[in-house]
Amino acid sequence: PVLTNTETTTVVAETYPLNLLSFSVKKENKTNLLRWTTAQELNVDHFDIERSNNGREFNKIGKTKANNTSQTNTYQFNDAVAQNSPFWRAGGLLYYRLKMVDKDGQFTYSPIRIINNNGSFSLNIYPNPAKDKLQLQIDSDKKLALKMDIITQDGKIVFSNNISATEGSILRSVNISSLQSGIYFLRITSGKKEQSVVKFEKVK
Repeated sequence: PVLTNTETTTVVAETYPLNLLSFSVKKENKTNLLRWTTAQELNVDHFDIERSNNGREFNKIGKTKANNTSQTNTYQFNDAVAQNSPFWRAGGLLYYRLKMVDKDGQFTYSPIRIINNNGSFSLNIYPNPAKDKLQLQIDSDKKLALKMDIITQDGKIVFSNNISATEGSILRSVNISSLQSGIYFLRITSGKKEQSVVKFEKVK
């Protein structure tokens, strides 16, 4: 027999420290209520709650300790933003995100959620990016007749539909399987021309 070099193959099972199932924000009286649900929390230490009034510069406004379990975990955080606050009045739009910090100091960010504090409704979408279906969560102060448009980056409307919102929170599913891959904007408009726009990505 002829001896040759021996090769050793090592298979590494890659683990992901957190699965963020959902993240939403809605108005509740004079506060903004953030809720998020996770699973497979492995080596997760805590969540930093961050807020911005322009979507670019974020400030930490709170911290929540992680349960660090593999089961489904649900958290919530109340941002007591008073209506007479200059921060609240800065265009009415507030942006939120979660900084998910591991025990070793590494971190990732959640998708950004936007809420219009001066308006009568707010919009959140998930997942983003999306493949076949886009889920809409609309929180409304009252019953509203809304129009939904999906718009390309060059301003072309490729899908429209009407939505009846009731007081509270509603969920709607939108089939986007026929759209080409790329970046789109989802716009919700009320009869008073109040609107909320969220950018999303369609993937194959």
